[in-house]
Amino acid sequence: MTPTGRVLRSVGDVKTLDTAREPIYRWCMSFTPEHMHELNLLAQFQAGDPTIGIKVHSTASAASISAAGRLYKKGLTTQVDGGYLTPLGLDAAQQAQTLLRVLSFEED
Repeated sequence: MTPTGRVLRSVGDVKTLDTAREPIYRWCMSFTPEHMHELNLLAQFQAGDPTIGIKVHSTASAASISAAGRLYKKGLTTQVDGGYLTPLGLDAAQQAQTLLRVLSFEED
C-alpha cells in the first residue's frame, strides 16, 4: 500500500497499481503540469503510423526534454529524445489525441 492508501502489486521488480482491488474510477486525480507536457508531446506523434517518430532536440524547452525522458522511462517511446512509439505508446498517443479532439470540439 502506498502512503496515499493505494494498493500496489509487484510484477517482477515493477510495482503497479492493483486496479482490480482499487478501480481507477474511484480516484480523484488531476493532470499535473508534467502530465500536460507528456500529453502535448504524445499529440505530436502521428498515432496512425507507427513508422513515423519524432526527435526532441537539445534546443527544445526543458519541459519538452523532460517529458520525452519520462515517456521513454514509462516505456511509451523507443528513445529518450523521442524516437518511435512502442505499442503502449501508440495506444497512449491515440487516446491522448482523441481526448484532445473531444476537448477541442465546439458546438455551433
